Amino acid sequence: MAAIQVIVSGAFGALVFTLFPLIVPVNVLIHQAAAPPETQKFLLISFALLVPVTLVYNTWVFRVFSGKIH
Repeated sequence: MAAIQVIVSGAFGALVFTLFPLIVPVNVLIHQAAAPPETQKFLLISFALLVPVTLVYNTWVFRVFSGKIH
């Protein structure tokens, strides 16, 4: 199992190392690559609203189905 994890991690590392020049261009600053403030606010509000809903739903589902799968 550990050998598989090492192989997969090595392959992923090689992929990232190979694609790194294409992922982060040299002439782009972090402020230029960031999303507009309106988009960031929308995502923050959406995340803040959906995370509690997701947690409540998952808790309810786990309670409903607990002990029913063998």
